[in-house]
Amino acid sequence: MFVRMHRSQNGVSLAEVLVALFILSAVGVAAVVGLGTTVKVNDMARTRITAESLARSELEYVVSENYTKLYPNPGTEWSYTLSESGDSYPSWDSLHNGLPWDYPGYTITVSSVEKSAGIQMITAAVKYIYSQNPDNIVLTIVTYRAEP
Repeated sequence: MFVRMHRSQNGVSLAEVLVALFILSAVGVAAVVGLGTTVKVNDMARTRITAESLARSELEYVVSENYTKLYPNPGTEWSYTLSESGDSYPSWDSLHNGLPWDYPGYTITVSSVEKSAGIQMITAAVKYIYSQNPDNIVLTIVTYRAEP
């Protein structure tokens, strides 16, 4: 019951199987690493887009406020911080006391500094507690406002 094999019908050697498995595993590892990187970059982009939306919205709010309400005395500087818990709010608007519920983990600090007579520099710095940065700052936007 022995079957004779011709030279052209030889099977696959163990070395060939091992090389094929090595190549397959290398491709698999590369795919998993690439997928992990994609997820991380996507998360970072989502965080930055959310932070930018929040900062621009807050700056638009501040710029739309009455100038004399914001700066009752020339040279007035102010700062406030908004988070989920609503820890502080602008002195001119006690109703503006927290971030909307859809910004968990975000904190925004808005400040104003007089750069020259009648010109204020307004800065919005957004922090995110799950950020990769050690100081958690995701984004800072600066704008200027002049006395009308």
